[in-house]
Amino acid sequence: MWGGRTRILAVAVLAAAALSGCGRSVPGTPVAAPGTGPVVPELRGVPGEWVGSYTCAQGETGLTLTVEPDGRTEFAFYPLVTNGAARPGRFEMRATVDGERVTFTRVRWLEHPSGYEMVDLVATERTQQLMRGTVNGSGCSSFRVDRILS
Repeated sequence: MWGGRTRILAVAVLAAAALSGCGRSVPGTPVAAPGTGPVVPELRGVPGEWVGSYTCAQGETGLTLTVEPDGRTEFAFYPLVTNGAARPGRFEMRATVDGERVTFTRVRWLEHPSGYEMVDLVATERTQQLMRGTVNGSGCSSFRVDRILS
């Protein structure tokens, strides 16, 4: 299908596009990592992996929040040594920022253990290394996560 002349022409067109700056980043414009959506400027400082715990009716439970640049977030929970009865699961959330407050709103289950409900989080305290706040759900109280540096 691709003859010699057609292949050479296609390579020449691609080379010209690359040399002309097609697809280059504009300085000062946030760029999303491959496979993620556009960067939401308000989320600066939030994307990344955060690990800690939250407390609900089942007791203190391990928590990993994986926040993408576009606000998509995975809430993964699991048992801790201090609470082996907790069951593992995961759901998708959406992160939004209002001033210093970060709100994580439940979207859909990814792995749903029987008897568990999705919750929302509101981080009322946030630094580059820590988020802590309230867990909005039946029988829930608080959460704290620390940023994992890569």
